[in-house]
Amino acid sequence: MAYSLGFFAYLSLKIRATLLRIVFTLQNRRAFRQDQLLAAQIPVTKQRVRIPSRDPGRFIVADVYYPPSLSNSPTAVPVLVNWHGSGWVLPYHGSDTLFCAQVAQQANIVVVDADYRKAPEHPHPAIFHDVEDTLRWVGSKTPSSASSSSSSAALPRFDTIRVAVSGFSAGACEALIAGSVLRKALSHLLTIVAIVAVYPATDLTLPSAARTVPRPVNPLPSFMLDLFTDSYVPDPSQRTDPRASPAHVPEEEFAGVVVVVTADGDTLAPEAEALAKKLDVKGRRVVLKEVKGVGHGFDKGGVEGGRERKAREGAYEVAVEELRRALET
Repeated sequence: MAYSLGFFAYLSLKIRATLLRIVFTLQNRRAFRQDQLLAAQIPVTKQRVRIPSRDPGRFIVADVYYPPSLSNSPTAVPVLVNWHGSGWVLPYHGSDTLFCAQVAQQANIVVVDADYRKAPEHPHPAIFHDVEDTLRWVGSKTPSSASSSSSSAALPRFDTIRVAVSGFSAGACEALIAGSVLRKALSHLLTIVAIVAVYPATDLTLPSAARTVPRPVNPLPSFMLDLFTDSYVPDPSQRTDPRASPAHVPEEEFAGVVVVVTADGDTLAPEAEALAKKLDVKGRRVVLKEVKGVGHGFDKGGVEGGRERKAREGAYEVAVEELRRALET
């Protein structure tokens, strides 16, 4: 851990991040539980694996979802790697369980839902390294070679020329980086053909006060956005690093299919839409879906029959359709 801002600045971030984790965990417990119960009804198999990291003795936890039809597949199967939302701070691994289970079943692919270290304890580039290590594992290992805490059954082999990445919020930022910077760097190991980014943060150089929309819905407060950014990349001079801000990645490095889902009540929407428009060039398929009347994190929990549930259904439907098309499943 190296902080140019000094120990006391780190201590301040640590205290505020800890308090925020407690508040958000309590606040979102019911929503996550609702989604877990819905996911449990989807006929997929979920297996916990530990992915070796670059640090000796340290592993990255991931949940692998696959439909039963693929359990004994004689051929390699396409894979989606997903990273959860967190503001790079909150311990929310598993919050995308409904999305992962639904995509695995409906797109008939394997989904790897990977965790990553959190800031401020592990600032940039620690999270980038975890994302890279996960993709290296996907590209060079079969699931059966990883240790598992829930089952010894072998998973189907990954088809390393049919790989997609996805994420939500901060995880969507990481997916965009994975599908561009790491897509190029790891092209000898795997081929990333598609990106699905749901309400992503894309440009850490933007001041929080500049993140506005005409009709905000439960917007993330400026102090919280500042805490997330300061924790993740405490040195402002590093916020243009393409490994942290996908808006600063050359457009030609992105995958051939990019799906961006935004909410018109989310203050992060304008930067996500700007990136989608920048990437919409000849030779690349860009799908920009704007969901009306909802805010950041609209797909988590929600009341049955309510606006958020309907918005989630539409967003996940687009993701499944585009993943099936890109991975030819």
